[in-house]
Amino acid sequence: MSNALSYTEQVEKNVELEQVIAGMRNDQQIIGQSHQFIDVMKKVRDYAATDFPVLITGESGTGKDIIATALHSLSPRKNEPFIVQNCSAIPDTLLESELFGHKKGAFTDAIEDKTGILRAADGGTVFLDEIGDMSLRLQMRLLRVIQNSEIKPLGETKTSKINIRIISATNKDLINAIAQKDFREDLFFRLNVLPLHLPPLRERKRDIPLLLNFFMKKESLRLGVPIKKISKKALEHLENHYWDGNIRELENFVKYILSAVDSDIVGINDIPDHFKTERLKNVTTRESLPRKKPVSSAKSVYSVDESIFSRYSWKELERDYVLYLLNKNRWNITRAADDAKMNRSTFNSRMKKLGIYKH
Repeated sequence: MSNALSYTEQVEKNVELEQVIAGMRNDQQIIGQSHQFIDVMKKVRDYAATDFPVLITGESGTGKDIIATALHSLSPRKNEPFIVQNCSAIPDTLLESELFGHKKGAFTDAIEDKTGILRAADGGTVFLDEIGDMSLRLQMRLLRVIQNSEIKPLGETKTSKINIRIISATNKDLINAIAQKDFREDLFFRLNVLPLHLPPLRERKRDIPLLLNFFMKKESLRLGVPIKKISKKALEHLENHYWDGNIRELENFVKYILSAVDSDIVGINDIPDHFKTERLKNVTTRESLPRKKPVSSAKSVYSVDESIFSRYSWKELERDYVLYLLNKNRWNITRAADDAKMNRSTFNSRMKKLGIYKH
């Protein structure tokens, strides 16, 4: 009976998650089907129900601003203000005034009172993008806001209480910034109550066709031109591209294709040259394994980066290799086994021993 109840509860949670993602896709243009994407969406759903600070990390172009908006839209504060401030977009002195506000005469150009966004967002959410670029002085002021839930504008002598939720984001390594004395450790722990890391697009290969289709429909409608199709060979190339700019880079690629390619089907020769340059990045994921360096002697002795392999046990290395082959071949076990130069039954047996199953 208990097992049946547990199963029912899990089914209900899965249905609820699907409904949440569907709503977010419609409103916030959040697209994906990979397990990395689903994991992020589960956290968004759970985090949205709380009032704790969220720190979103990830490379540029991974959609940190959209996720922040989704966190607010799904929260009990959804009908209250949602105000965004990029901490790297304006000078430090101006940022202080934007955040905290000021009284008339507080400084030379303060010709009238100004309400800061921390006060303006009372009852709602403040999203501080690029928080890693905030000066240490402002970090200290922000820390006091979080600790005491109160604010004091520039030139004001009294503090006043505020009720806000803070969501912050950065593409920087804040742990390293703390070590370099560029970011306050106490502020980091205040902001990082609910951490949320957005994976780069190269780790979400299953989502690339979906995103291409979405942006193709969106931009073709905006430009008033027919939708173009991506050939199988071109799609395979795009799925193996490194995507330094992540989703933003993919969106720009679609804009280029619709503007510059005349044919209805986009082939490998239609892809811009900078997408064809192989980029040797030191990335270790389930879909990318360390590369061997070129042969350095006539004895064919391979030199490898030992620092990459030091983190692996033999079983972990084999598991990552098997997952790499499966993802490369879209989980076609027969083709994956062929790439591994072994028969299908042996390959399938290794999968089971490693705890890998085809869903």
